[in-house]
Amino acid sequence: VHVKGGENFDSPVFGIDNHPGFYFIPGALSVEEQCQWVRESLISFPQPPNRTNHNAFYGPIRDLFAAAQEGKVLVEEEDSYEELECLGRGHAQQWKFCDDNPISS
Repeated sequence: VHVKGGENFDSPVFGIDNHPGFYFIPGALSVEEQCQWVRESLISFPQPPNRTNHNAFYGPIRDLFAAAQEGKVLVEEEDSYEELECLGRGHAQQWKFCDDNPISS
């Protein structure tokens, strides 16, 4: 671990040697500010047109965090084309949110 500093900066800045670009600044954000950024990261930042790791498979997804809080899961719509054909052509509309147990007996 190494410490960086500057002449106009009073707080220490910590970095990890084998992880360039990672810096930790103790006390840089208040607890309220940290909570705000966590909330934004879960609710606002993943909204289209921003990309997430889900985009490659599902296409743009709105309100993913809200759906997860409601216990919903993402399932393929019954009337969609064959799965591989749809994914190859980029048909994202084949997915929808359903209750946690969408399979009926």
